[in-house]
Amino acid sequence: MQSNNTSLKEHLKTMKSQQEYILKKIEDNNQKILNKQLLINDIDESTANLEFIIQDLDETDREIIELRFKKNKQYQAMVNSLNMSKSTISRKVYKIINKINEDLAVS
Repeated sequence: MQSNNTSLKEHLKTMKSQQEYILKKIEDNNQKILNKQLLINDIDESTANLEFIIQDLDETDREIIELRFKKNKQYQAMVNSLNMSKSTISRKVYKIINKINEDLAVS
């Protein structure tokens, strides 16, 4: 009986240790979930800001953004669609990117 009680006490200590380990893992996982949710919120906010900035561009600039970044068109392919020279399109893309960067820095 004495040996059985000692064995049960040791088992209880082991169980307590495992319980503490599991509770610590749960706490760690909850912190990771919170951090990921905060990151998702930041991404959502940045996306909303970017969409707002793009909507504020004129129609030609929005079309350039659509072709270059959403449809992944090369400058030469954009020449025919936009009826502009390659250098004009390149300059406009550069200006659009700078405007977006400036606007995002302000928000």
